[in-house]
Amino acid sequence: MAKRGGIYHYVSDVDAAEWEAHGWVRAEDFLMPKRADHAVYRWAGSGPVSIPYLDAERNKQLADLDCIWPDPVGGDGE
Repeated sequence: MAKRGGIYHYVSDVDAAEWEAHGWVRAEDFLMPKRADHAVYRWAGSGPVSIPYLDAERNKQLADLDCIWPDPVGGDGE
């Protein structure tokens, strides 16, 4: 059996394009039962691992933070 390293994730075929855009590649040689609507993906991007649903949550939290951040010119935020 070949040794494997890396970070893997089980991804729905519906979400595959989004994961690939973030730097993930389909692990074609991954030996596990294939479901009709899912596949195993391996992180192949550069830098920190980017996971679409976590990135979306982070972006929402940052947007929420921007809503409460003090106005830099000392106004009331309007």
